Amino acid sequence: MANRTIATGLETTTDQYQWPRTQPIPHTRGSFRTSPLAQRLAAAVIVAGIVLGCRVISMADASLDAWWALFLLASLATFAQLYYPANDTPGPRIIHPCLFAGLLCLPPFLFVLLVLIPHICSWLVVRRQRGHHPIDDMLLAFRAATQIIAGAAALGILGGWSARASAEIITLAEPAVLLAVALYVSIDLGLDALVFLPIKQTPQRKLELWVKGWLGSYALTCLGYLLGLFWQIDRGLVLLALLPMALIYRSSRLPELQQEAYKDVKTGLWNAGYFGQAFATVLRRAERTRRPVGVIMADLDWLRRINNTYGHLAGDAVLAGVGQIIQKHLRESDLAARFGGEEFAIALPEMGLQQARLVAEQLRRAIAGTRFYLPACNQTVQVTMSFGVSCSACYTTEPISLLHEADLALYQAKQTGRNRVVCVSEIS
Repeated sequence: MANRTIATGLETTTDQYQWPRTQPIPHTRGSFRTSPLAQRLAAAVIVAGIVLGCRVISMADASLDAWWALFLLASLATFAQLYYPANDTPGPRIIHPCLFAGLLCLPPFLFVLLVLIPHICSWLVVRRQRGHHPIDDMLLAFRAATQIIAGAAALGILGGWSARASAEIITLAEPAVLLAVALYVSIDLGLDALVFLPIKQTPQRKLELWVKGWLGSYALTCLGYLLGLFWQIDRGLVLLALLPMALIYRSSRLPELQQEAYKDVKTGLWNAGYFGQAFATVLRRAERTRRPVGVIMADLDWLRRINNTYGHLAGDAVLAGVGQIIQKHLRESDLAARFGGEEFAIALPEMGLQQARLVAEQLRRAIAGTRFYLPACNQTVQVTMSFGVSCSACYTTEPISLLHEADLALYQAKQTGRNRVVCVSEIS
């Protein structure tokens, strides 16, 4: 197998996700880079947004008061875009109420500017931090285009109520306003899901993510109405709308923050605590359906030598690279965790012993054929990994016993030369 180099840290190569190692590695962005279908869909949305935006801007006409409203909302939206950036999965974004308030308070062409300003600022910051990359440009253009398209559709529902509708006419109880919010959120998240969710997601998981994101986004976007309403009644009341915006956004992100707490910061994989809970759940489900679960225990060979030779930052870079390789070769339904030190555990639902062995062999070859770049010392190293494989259908369905069987097979692989895969049935 031809060697390839994987980079970790903040260096840029073709195999790097270009995110800080302290954050979980985002599957979607890396997959988007290699998905022509997702890129074509995003390009189509961008073209539609540009055409629609140009048509709206040609009708420019605004009062001084509208420009002041634009300044306030653009400042809030830019802050939200920079400090609470959008995730790759559809979900609530604190920028939504700012944009929807602009939809109600601003002429259509100023709404287009309101969408563009925070995204341009975000593009400048990303370019400065990570350098120029076409994928970053396309993603930011796509986000802006979806907002313009969603805003135009919502304005169609509101009719002529946009900039000059009075507070007495626009009330949250109005079906048209509620429908406009629903349409705005549905189009925004729908286009997002159309591009991103086809990547490594099951249909059930796509629907689950979209529904959860839609409910949170709908509640948050409704506050955009309050923001616009307070601006028309008394601008001092605008601050009252900011607190519930922050509270709803934070509460909607609790599952995401909880998930981040279960991540291993060096590899982007799950940590041992989460793996233990999730693995027990997988085994209970497998016992009910009478389906096997493959288990792999893996250990990096001689990582201590790299730590002693190049330093612990070099060892961390290798761990991060190995985490990327493991994620790349597994399904969404699989569980992979850093079990501690240089040891990893993988659960493969509905895989028998031989299938799990094939997965372990693919991982072994991929890791052995990769040169890991160490930014701390500007060198590359190669490492190998040993694997032990077991299966619930062959031996036990108890989590601890099953992991122990795989660990015994791993020990046999280490004792018989390393850089190999041993099944529990081969233990002598």
